[in-house]
Amino acid sequence: MVLHEVANRDTTDFRTLISRSRTVGADALYLPLYGPAMQAALRQARDLRFPGPILTGDSFSEADIKDTGPAAEGVFASQIWFDDDEFRSIHASRFPGSSSSEVNLGFVALAYDSLKVLDALAAELGKNGQALTSSTITARLPGFCFDGILGRTCISKDRVVGRR
Repeated sequence: MVLHEVANRDTTDFRTLISRSRTVGADALYLPLYGPAMQAALRQARDLRFPGPILTGDSFSEADIKDTGPAAEGVFASQIWFDDDEFRSIHASRFPGSSSSEVNLGFVALAYDSLKVLDALAAELGKNGQALTSSTITARLPGFCFDGILGRTCISKDRVVGRR
């Protein structure tokens, strides 16, 4: 990785970021964006003739492809991949009749970790006599770390999520 930028979710002008990527010699762009922001970034990357592959996250839907038009051609959409025999076994025991081979366990693991972070936050807040509310969640998430099925997850003060 030669450049890491964080954009506000309402951003629709990515031309400076794309140009900067070219200037620093980026071989590819990874754009984990949603909806109109994703569509704008793809169109601008194509307009600016970014020479390398463009990758995006699993949020890149059929609707985005249709709305983006020709600029969506050749984009690589990544999926969360998580395959853990113990987790698969737990999933199968809790949801009998569902084939865990048909389930993208990455999404199940994300949902699990979403609950784990709330549980960990509730425990920490409870030690200080605070309740888990939208305002305490908003105030406490930046700088918070927790252990989940996807590993140790930390949310930086800038609200960037990292896992190890």
